[in-house]
Amino acid sequence: MPHRHIIYISGLGDRYDRVRRFGLRFWRRRGVKVTHMPMRWSDPSETFEQKLRRLKEELMRYPDMQTILVGESAGGAVALCALRRFATDIDQVVTVCGMNQGAANVSGRLYDKNPAFRDAMREVDDVVATLSEQERSKILTLYSSFDRTVRPQHTLLKSVTSRDLKMPGHAVTILYVLFLRYRLVTGS
Repeated sequence: MPHRHIIYISGLGDRYDRVRRFGLRFWRRRGVKVTHMPMRWSDPSETFEQKLRRLKEELMRYPDMQTILVGESAGGAVALCALRRFATDIDQVVTVCGMNQGAANVSGRLYDKNPAFRDAMREVDDVVATLSEQERSKILTLYSSFDRTVRPQHTLLKSVTSRDLKMPGHAVTILYVLFLRYRLVTGS
C-alpha cells in the first residue's frame, strides 16, 4: 500500500484537466496514491471557500498517509492557503510554476473569468507575508526562469527551497514536471 498521498491542484485552464489526469498516471506507477483536484476555476457558482472545503475533504480521506500538495500555476496559491489553514494535515507543498504571490499583478480580465482566483490571490499574499520557518521548510517551488506567464518573482518565496528547471516557458515547464520530472515530487 502506498504511504504517500499526492493531491495535484490544477491551475487555470479547466479544459486541460484531461491532460493532467493522463500525466498523473505515471506518478501512480511509482507506488504513490495520487488524486487530481480540479479547481473548476471558471465556475462562478463555487467560491474559493467551497474549493478549499473540497480540498479539506480530500485531505481527510487518507489520514495515515504522508500528504503532499502539488499546486500547479494558480493552484500554487491554493496549496499555500491550504498549508496555512490545514497545516497539521499537510507534510509538504510543491508548487509548479506557482502563482504564489502578487495579487495586484494579475489582470482584472483573468479574475473576471475565474472569480475564485481573485480570493485565492488575496489570501495567499497575506499567507506568504506571515509564513513561519516551519511552514517555509515544507515548501518546494519548481519554476523556470524563462516563464513569462508566471514570472519567477511571483513564484519564488523567501527562505523556501526552489529549483529552476530552465525550461522555455510556463506550459512546457508544467508538462515537463507532469510527464518527465515527477520524481522531483514523488521521490521515487
